[in-house]
Amino acid sequence: LGKNLLGCYYPAAKIVIDPECCQTLSARHIRNGISEALKHGLCQSKDLVDRIVDPVRKNGEKVLFDPNYIEDICKASIEIKVPTLDHYSESDFNEMCPQYGHSIGHA
Repeated sequence: LGKNLLGCYYPAAKIVIDPECCQTLSARHIRNGISEALKHGLCQSKDLVDRIVDPVRKNGEKVLFDPNYIEDICKASIEIKVPTLDHYSESDFNEMCPQYGHSIGHA
């Protein structure tokens, strides 16, 4: 039996975002999360890239710890990712996009 040959994927029934909870995370973990969102933006949405990068350019790295910024980036990332995963097997794009993003993350 090889890797990834057995298993199931169940999409989330509900997504809950508590950006204030993110304030308890270290700067490293905040950057990791923003990097993950940026990866989705680079793969799927220039608008998301701009929403991530523009406030940092304007206000500096301190914006990464602003709960409103974190909430906005989380929502925007979810809006991009969920439709792709909901219809994962229905198109080549929906199957390719998560794999492409996964490869980018490893690179």
